[in-house]
Amino acid sequence: MSIFNYRKLHLSLAVVFIILGILLSTSYYARKKWDISPGPRKRKLIDFIDRQNKERHKLEYELKGLRADVTKLQKTAANSKGQIGAFAKEMDNLKKQSGLTSLKGDGIEVVISDATVVPSNRDPNNYLVHDYDLQIIVNALWRGGARGISLNGQRFVSTTAIRCAGTTVMVNSEPLGGPYKIEAIGSQSKLIKILKKDPDAKQVLQSYAKTYGLNVDVRQVDELKLPAYKGSLKFNDIEVVAQ
Repeated sequence: MSIFNYRKLHLSLAVVFIILGILLSTSYYARKKWDISPGPRKRKLIDFIDRQNKERHKLEYELKGLRADVTKLQKTAANSKGQIGAFAKEMDNLKKQSGLTSLKGDGIEVVISDATVVPSNRDPNNYLVHDYDLQIIVNALWRGGARGISLNGQRFVSTTAIRCAGTTVMVNSEPLGGPYKIEAIGSQSKLIKILKKDPDAKQVLQSYAKTYGLNVDVRQVDELKLPAYKGSLKFNDIEVVAQ
C-alpha cells in the first residue's frame, strides 16, 4: 500500500473517531442535563396514583356517611302520615330495587378462576377468565330472575359494566382479581337452572372449564348479604325525553 493510501486511511479513521467522540460527549451532557431515566418519573406516577386512591377512598367514606344520614331522615319521614310518608316509603322501595341499599336473601354463589396449569405450546389467554366470561354469567343470572348481584363485593346497578384493562377486570371502576365470586339473590332453583340452560353460560361454566381447566364452583347459599352500591350516580349523557 502506498504512503498516500496510508495517510488517507489514517485521516478517515481520525475523522470517524472525532465524530464518535462528539456524539458520545453530546449524549453524556444531554443525559446529565435532562434526566431521562424512567425511575423518577415512574415513582412520581405511582405516588400520584396512591394519592388519588387515598382521596377516592376518603370521599367514598364521606359519601357512605351522607347516605346513611339521608336514610335516617327518610325513615323518619316514612313514619309520618300523609304524602311525605308515602313518598319516603316509595323512595325506600326504589333504593332497594336500584341497589342503593344492602340486600339479604337466599341465592347462589358462582366462583370462577384462571386455570392452574397452562401448557407451554398453547395460547395463555384461553386459560384466563375474561370480562366477557363474567358478563355472560351475570346476564344469565339476571334473566334467571336475580333480585341483586355482586361481583367480589361490587354491587351491580343500572350503570355497572364489566371491563378489562390489560389483564385486570374492572367493575364500578374498581380493579378486581381472581378468583371471581359472583353472588346472586333470588330463587335458587331458577338461578341454577338458567346457568345450565343458557347456551353462553353453559359454554363458559362447562365447555370452557373442561377444555381449558378453568376452576368453577356453583353452590346454593342461604342468607346471602349483598352490599349497597357505593359509587357515583352522576349521569353525564342522559336527557329527559319530552312526552
